[in-house]
Amino acid sequence: MEEPASPPARVRIRRRLPMSIGRRVLLGSLAGSLLLLAAVPLARHLGWLNTPPKIAADPPGERFEVVLGEASFQGDGAARRIAGSVRNTSKVPYDGVEALFSVRDRNGALLKLVRVRIGKVAAGTTVRFRTDPVPPGAYRLALREITGTPY
Repeated sequence: MEEPASPPARVRIRRRLPMSIGRRVLLGSLAGSLLLLAAVPLARHLGWLNTPPKIAADPPGERFEVVLGEASFQGDGAARRIAGSVRNTSKVPYDGVEALFSVRDRNGALLKLVRVRIGKVAAGTTVRFRTDPVPPGAYRLALREITGTPY
């Protein structure tokens, strides 16, 4: 006698359930975080995140101690110069004082940068100066900077 045939073995097919919203958010956040961890050092290396260095501001009481008293053109033609004065408003003398002016023509085009070396300026005093001759056609002047060292 034959044995009765056993029923065929049932193979259980496991279906993958769709990913839940919470799991998707978690995996997306994780992937985004990993991407940022790699992108930030790369951006710094390429210079995309570099910011210019901040220049520390001078204390208000010491900011403008050597100031321009006055400046104007004097003379005509080849003898035309910038003449004026520089005043030291501090309580300490300055050495190596220089003033830099930009000289422009009637159209506003830069003709020349003119530097005048003034030298020592004692505390609380005013010193007069005269530059070398300026280029012909000079119409407007502007102070660019005054430099010096307290001593």
